[in-house]
Amino acid sequence: MGAIIFTFIILLCIAVVIMYLLVTLIKWRSNLARKIEIIGYTILIASILWTAVANMTNDMSTGSDYLILDEKLNALWFLEDKKIAYIKDGDIGSLQEQHDRWYNDLVDLEVSSEYVKKQEEIAKIISYGLFVLSTLFISAGRIGELFVTNSNEEEVNKRKSRYRSRFKGRRRLK
Repeated sequence: MGAIIFTFIILLCIAVVIMYLLVTLIKWRSNLARKIEIIGYTILIASILWTAVANMTNDMSTGSDYLILDEKLNALWFLEDKKIAYIKDGDIGSLQEQHDRWYNDLVDLEVSSEYVKKQEEIAKIISYGLFVLSTLFISAGRIGELFVTNSNEEEVNKRKSRYRSRFKGRRRLK
């Protein structure tokens, strides 16, 4: 549990640093706010498409597990049948050979299954990373737009006050 919390804190710190850098970049060049937001939406679309890939690897992993389970059950029933034949014939050598051959086949199946599971894990990590990046870019773009809007409102208020001070003492024409 402690490792999960530590990992979460590290990832949160990285996200905060990326967000700070994006917002600083937007403050420096305010016209980038909209572009960063569009990049965020593009990453969001990519992450949605990538989710389909992650789901396919999940299905492959589940299918791999079912295949291994099926092969193990087949091996058990086959060896059980061979035990009955051994009891009738008294031939332990062929039973041992069959057992060794089935065991080696099962070990090979489980090794190939590990690659599918690793692929599934990598696909999930990429999917999570894409969703986090898209969220950071979209929110940074939105925050940047707020900065641009506030600076525009301040500029409009300054112009209004200059206009009012210029015409303060004059009478309006009717």
